[in-house]
Amino acid sequence: MSYKQAGDFEEALPPLRESLTMQPPAKEAAVELAEVLYRLDDLPEAKKWLALSEAYNTFPAKTAFLKGTILIKEEKIPEGIEALERAKRLDASYGQIVDYHIGIAHLANHDYDKAKERLNAVVAQDPLSDLASFARRYQDIVEERRQLERPVMMTLGIMGQYDTNMLQEPGSSDIPDLGKEKSLVMQTSFRLDCLPVFSGNGLFNAGFAIGNSLHERNSTTYDTLTGTFYAAPGYKFGRLAVNLSTNYTHTLKRDPSYKRYYEAYTVGPLFRFLLSQNQIVEAYGAYAKDSYRIDPGLPEEDQDNSGIESYVGWIRLFQNGGMANFKYGYSDKDADGENWSNRGHRFTANVIFPLRKAIQGQLGGDAFLQRYKNTHTIYDKTRKDQTYSAMAGLIWDVHKSVSLNALYNYIHVKSNIDLYDYTQHLYTVGLELKF
Repeated sequence: MSYKQAGDFEEALPPLRESLTMQPPAKEAAVELAEVLYRLDDLPEAKKWLALSEAYNTFPAKTAFLKGTILIKEEKIPEGIEALERAKRLDASYGQIVDYHIGIAHLANHDYDKAKERLNAVVAQDPLSDLASFARRYQDIVEERRQLERPVMMTLGIMGQYDTNMLQEPGSSDIPDLGKEKSLVMQTSFRLDCLPVFSGNGLFNAGFAIGNSLHERNSTTYDTLTGTFYAAPGYKFGRLAVNLSTNYTHTLKRDPSYKRYYEAYTVGPLFRFLLSQNQIVEAYGAYAKDSYRIDPGLPEEDQDNSGIESYVGWIRLFQNGGMANFKYGYSDKDADGENWSNRGHRFTANVIFPLRKAIQGQLGGDAFLQRYKNTHTIYDKTRKDQTYSAMAGLIWDVHKSVSLNALYNYIHVKSNIDLYDYTQHLYTVGLELKF
């Protein structure tokens, strides 16, 4: 018990075990040993000694309380709450800490009304206690989660952008000048997301977005209107979540009026595995098809294609609200025009980090290495592209429904065919309204 009270749980194990195997056994040690094992995250053995404590009927309230915390840690929320309530009935002095743990359990189960009720009870029982202080922090988290996990969310975006190379004009002097490539751009968007939270293991999210880009220059050939629909029903198996992810995109482009320009869809499984409370591994594979509704001029320049898209990724979440995300992706596309079939490897890294309470920074980079499958019919060489991009941004949440954004993007494509080699800088500022 001295080792346990000093927090030296490893040293506490041998004497506690010995006290329970000697004759006569120290029956009171069963629940203490179970608690030490719980602290060491050895739940199977903790449950074994806890069952012995129940059989001995020693410290029944403490035994019921520990059983409840173990069940909740195993994500058996209803059974855990029932055990905690039993501890409260057996010993009224457990009232505040039981309400605290039940409140956290309801929060983990996305039942925010019940979580708020229990946390309010913790504060009311003893406003000056440490538990009340912790409960107040979780009360704030309840409200934040309630806001973030609204079943339906709408986002309006209004952005101004300066594009240094809207024509993606090559830098080579051997390529004729395509016109004025610098332009201001007005981007507006509307997004509707449906994100219901189920109390069971079912998963579902879906959404629709539409965006419009209006250019200062070359507007009658470059303005676009794009709509996207996505849906991802799924199911959770403990630490593993599986979704069937589908996405459809339709783009209209001016020529000079708006006409069908591009359609694409992907469908495939997405697997997410929770390595720990702050680490997630992802794996995705999909069938993808792209269709360009324009006359390519030459059959070998037809960009319509189909094939696979895939990636594996790792996400790390930080307690301060930051996040790091790393991905490797592979794609293999066969196009109708022989100049456009290719395989690609993509390496991506993104980091989000808090700068102040309401301000977040973003940094990201991407390298996409493509090798085309056929000898180019015009340039008589196998095309190889290396697309490098980087981004840096700031997000300022001036209100729970209003965010100000500033973003810089750098794009550079290195190609062994000069026509496809270009550099582009994008400077974007604007705001988002969230409802």
